[in-house]
Amino acid sequence: MLANPFPDEEDIMFLNSESLADVKWLQIYKEPWEEIKSKWQKTYKARQRDISNQSFPDILLNWPLLKHSAGVTLINIDFEILYPGKENFLLDKWDSFKARILPIFNGKIKDKNCQDLLSKLNNNNFTKDPEDVIIISLLHAILLPLRHTSTSAQAKKRFLKPTIKDSQQSLIIEVQQANNFNPTIDHFASKVRAFGQNLQPLIIRCYFDDSYVVYFNEIKYKFKDILPALDSCFKIFFVLNLKYPMPCKSVWIFIQKYFFEIDTFERASPDVLVLIESLKNNNV
Repeated sequence: MLANPFPDEEDIMFLNSESLADVKWLQIYKEPWEEIKSKWQKTYKARQRDISNQSFPDILLNWPLLKHSAGVTLINIDFEILYPGKENFLLDKWDSFKARILPIFNGKIKDKNCQDLLSKLNNNNFTKDPEDVIIISLLHAILLPLRHTSTSAQAKKRFLKPTIKDSQQSLIIEVQQANNFNPTIDHFASKVRAFGQNLQPLIIRCYFDDSYVVYFNEIKYKFKDILPALDSCFKIFFVLNLKYPMPCKSVWIFIQKYFFEIDTFERASPDVLVLIESLKNNNV
C-alpha cells in the first residue's frame, strides 16, 4: 500500500532503550491519554518495524491501544508522521469537490438505482440519506468495480465482476437495528471470504443511533458524521499497510490520489484518471 512505509535499517538500529521502554509501557497502560500520545509518537519507528515483519493479529497484540475506542487518535498521529501536511486534505477539499462533482454525476450516471439517488441530490431531498453519504455512494457508479480473480477454495479460481452494489457495500454497509450489528458484519464477512478475500476496513452506517462506525478486525471507531469516518478509514489502510477491498478499490484509489495527493505503486483505472482530470477542468 505505502510508497515507503517502513523505517530504514539504519533507523531500526537506533531504536534506543528509551523507545523500547515506551513500547512496553504502551502495552500495559491505557491512561493518561496525553502521555499515551506522546509515547506513541516516540515509538513510530518501532511500530513500523513490526508492521513490516508481523502478521496483523500480532501487530494488534503488540500495540493493543489500537483496539481502544480512541485508537483512531493514534492512527491519525501515525498518518501525520507518514504524510506530514496531508492529514486534513480530504476535509479541506470536500466542499469544493461537491460543487465540481454534481455536473459530472448528471452527465455520467446510468445505473437506475444510482439515478434515483442522484435525483435526491439534485432535489435536495435528504430526509433519510445525508448529502455526503449520497455523494460517496454515487462515486461507485462512475468509478466502476474492476474484474478480478478469486483463488479461494470455495470459489476456486475464476474471474469475478463485482456490481456497483458490491462496490458500495464494501465501503459502507448499513445496519438498521442494534441487535443486527454483529450478524450483519458476520454475514458480510462470510460473503467476502467466499470470494477469496479478507474483510478489510469499512464503514458501518448505524441507523439505530445515527452514527458511523469504522470497523476492522473487531475494532470499532465511532463517529457522528460520515466524513471523519471516511477520512479515518482511509488512513487505517496506509498506517497499517492494508490492501483496499477489490470491489471498491477504484473509489479508494481516487480518494488517495485526488484528495490526499498520494502516489504509490497502485495503478489507477482509466475511470479514476478521467474523473480526476474532469474535476481539475471543471471550475465551479
